Amino acid sequence: MSALLNPKREAFAREIARGENASQAYVKAGYQACRQNASRMMTYDDIKQRVAEIEKEAKTNSKAGRDEETGRFLPGNSGNGGRKPGSRNKLGEQFIADLHAEWQQSGATALKRMAENDPVSFVKVTASILPKEIDATLSIEAEWLKELTDFRVAWDWAAKVIGLSDDERADKLIELQAEEPVDG
Repeated sequence: MSALLNPKREAFAREIARGENASQAYVKAGYQACRQNASRMMTYDDIKQRVAEIEKEAKTNSKAGRDEETGRFLPGNSGNGGRKPGSRNKLGEQFIADLHAEWQQSGATALKRMAENDPVSFVKVTASILPKEIDATLSIEAEWLKELTDFRVAWDWAAKVIGLSDDERADKLIELQAEEPVDG
């Protein structure tokens, strides 16, 4: 037996096979709620046969590596169908190749035109390709800092690193003199 000719009856049979009670299946099939009519429909031979057929199909599918409750494939079931390995990526790879070819031809011109005509979108595009987080970890070998014992030593070292002559060093450095305490 195949699907019932009356679509509402077919829907009713499928709902019953899924485990719905007669009243719920009756309403889901598109009928107005009526417990007596739902109960009566359960007694029809064509409905009984169709429910049995649907349940048998479900059991057959479960033997083909499917979970009986959800219908999903069980782990370790390779099945017979499905995509061939790598077929999913072919479209993506072709798109990237075409995009790259077009970028080589007109990318810089398009960016310049976008920056001039629509700077807001240009900034959005630029921001979208930047990483969301930047790892700004700084590693410093700080053994040499131990030699810098006071400000004067640090100043002389920094001046030497940036290339100041002795005269320039003296001009830039402000010497602090200890002031005598004010009696007050």
